[in-house]
Amino acid sequence: MEVTFENEVPPICVAAHPKLPNHLALGFIDGNIGIYTLNLLKGQLNVVGGSKLKQAVRNIAFSSDGLFMFSVGENRSLCAYDVVNMKRIRCIGQSHKAKPVSLSYLPSTSSKGQQISTGSESGEIRTWDLRSENPLVSTYHDQEENINGFGLYKSLLLAASTDGTLGAYELRKRKLLVRSEPLHNELFCVEVGDKYTYVGSGDGYLEVFNNGEYGNILERITCKKGKGVDCMKILKTNLILTASCEEDQLRLFNLNPYKKVGLLGEHAEGVNDFEVATDKSWACSVGFIRPTVKFWDLNSVLSVGFSL
Repeated sequence: MEVTFENEVPPICVAAHPKLPNHLALGFIDGNIGIYTLNLLKGQLNVVGGSKLKQAVRNIAFSSDGLFMFSVGENRSLCAYDVVNMKRIRCIGQSHKAKPVSLSYLPSTSSKGQQISTGSESGEIRTWDLRSENPLVSTYHDQEENINGFGLYKSLLLAASTDGTLGAYELRKRKLLVRSEPLHNELFCVEVGDKYTYVGSGDGYLEVFNNGEYGNILERITCKKGKGVDCMKILKTNLILTASCEEDQLRLFNLNPYKKVGLLGEHAEGVNDFEVATDKSWACSVGFIRPTVKFWDLNSVLSVGFSL
């Protein structure tokens, strides 16, 4: 199922609702944020609420209960929303000196009062509690370039940077635990599995770390040489989905042992972002060039003995 947006205003990012499998949010280059309901069987995507920033949306995330949503924008804003009423309840005008890039919600079990993390183009990372009168909790300057994506392992916040390093920050102690050796290329995204952490790189590899051991990589896995792994999701144990803004194909890989499984499909002119539903019934890819999103039925992919 493919949806093209009117007036050629491209979506930038997507977030799946953590409690309602048929709900998602999209952020757009013109600053609009929309909440949608999805019906794959009928091929329908309907808007049910929204808000608007003054400039382009950079990233969005839901709280773990789905009652709140957060956004960072081109204008350096960090905002919180009441999802039920789709009402903006707080906004920090200048969340970073440089433009923010990434955003992640932090579960209370690992964060000690820290609600969300944001990363900027300068490599700065900040953690926040927007429920507090003084919302800024901590600031880190241990990486030099874009913080492109976050992951979480226990109480460690993992940050993938354009400078080619993975930072592991101890949230409870509020300090950098370790910064990886400089890797071969810029790093874009992080996924934490049962035993291993996978980091997508700009030269088409997955950099693999043992969970909790982030100083040196364990191994490198080839996805598509020369095509960056801009986004990825673990669909189930040892099955990962990857995409790139440099190519059309969404690729499936079996991990441990490594094996190329096949293609989920193609999204013309590349993928800027994608998301997987909380029940893993669908995936949504956001076009890099074209103002489109595509939805993919994952039921057959995740069934026993699937074939592509």
